[in-house]
Amino acid sequence: MKIIGKGIPVNDEHVALEYDVREVSGADAPVAARFDACPDYPGLSLEGVIDLRIHEGTFYSRVPQTVFDGTTMDFGVRWASVAQVAAIVHTGLAALLLIDGELWEPTVEPSLYVPRLAREIHIIHSNSTLANNQWVPFSSPNSYRLTQLEEALAHAREIRDGGAQTVPFIEVLIPEAFAPAG
Repeated sequence: MKIIGKGIPVNDEHVALEYDVREVSGADAPVAARFDACPDYPGLSLEGVIDLRIHEGTFYSRVPQTVFDGTTMDFGVRWASVAQVAAIVHTGLAALLLIDGELWEPTVEPSLYVPRLAREIHIIHSNSTLANNQWVPFSSPNSYRLTQLEEALAHAREIRDGGAQTVPFIEVLIPEAFAPAG
């Protein structure tokens, strides 16, 4: 399917560019997990849940409808030249997938994070800040894969001397999609 970059500001003009985006069915890119939305996670649905899809070993989250309306994509950034826009847009769109008519973008594997002070477990991802504003997945002893909720809970109880923990909704539908621990 062709995606049109609508009204891309280039100097004082607005340029429209077209690119083909790969299309696959939901059966070829199934939902690997669903979880409570964190405030800035890409792909937030109306019900406040993130669907994380897997296709050929890559995780995908939904592109918000405010950015992609079904045929056009709003890039909303001022660029210096049409060639610069074309190169960046082409590179960006090459990674996107159209799954059953919805646009999805690649994302990293999210993780469960057990903060030292809070009594809740968080879901974090590539847009979250951690370790000097760098995403360093699973490098902290406080980070766990979505498939390791029990381990995260045990760790939370240990560092907080027991007590109740707030746990986000997590439903792992395809556990084998997630890399094994360790």
